[in-house]
Amino acid sequence: MTCASLTFPICSTRGAACTSWYAAYSAVRSVRIPIKDASPCLLYSCADDDADTATIYNPPPARPSRSALPGPAFRSRYVFGSGHGWIVAADEQSNLQALNPLTGAQVDLPPVTGLYHVESCFDDQGRPAYNLRDDPMAPDGKDIYTPLELRLHLYHRVYLSCSPSAGAECVVLLLHKHYGAMSFARGPKVVT
Repeated sequence: MTCASLTFPICSTRGAACTSWYAAYSAVRSVRIPIKDASPCLLYSCADDDADTATIYNPPPARPSRSALPGPAFRSRYVFGSGHGWIVAADEQSNLQALNPLTGAQVDLPPVTGLYHVESCFDDQGRPAYNLRDDPMAPDGKDIYTPLELRLHLYHRVYLSCSPSAGAECVVLLLHKHYGAMSFARGPKVVT
């Protein structure tokens, strides 16, 4: 049982960092039913470590392990989903990758410009940007976004049907913000 093996200070600290850990901890504490299956992991990046290093905390044995991940730097990514031992994150260019933090395997999902309403362009200063066509939420008609702005404006959540290592069997579902639209990708090729 994950939360039973943790001391109270560790549980409360993890609960402060992650609401899902706190919810799981509260549920287990109130019901007192032992959990025999795989326990949840907490994945984070420490300021003391290299930007490519992720720390995985999986109690027991209540010791964090560190894993060097392939580029781009883990700390520069924004996570939009996880499942089946993988996380899905957007890099600094707003492109999504599925990443297995235990094996270091990485899958490049279709680029953001593969979405029907996103095209690459340049902003007023000549820097790379994206034009989000038909954006009903665009403030004052602005529909040009920097890559960092776009990933926060466009992506809501990503779901995996199974491990991306299953190849063609894996379906990736992207939920868009504001539109309620969904996009699918099937059968990504795993790159290690």
